[in-house]
Amino acid sequence: MLGIFITLLVAESLIIGQCYLSEKLYFNRKVESKLGNKIKFRNIR
Repeated sequence: MLGIFITLLVAESLIIGQCYLSEKLYFNRKVESKLGNKIKFRNIR
């Protein structure tokens, strides 16, 4: 019984971890693209 509970807990934390990491990466890419656009605009001027 305890083994099943621990396995579920680990699986859940792994899934949450994956979602968190992918969201963080997506957010970082968005921020980077915004910063990149600002730098490009400055260079054009």
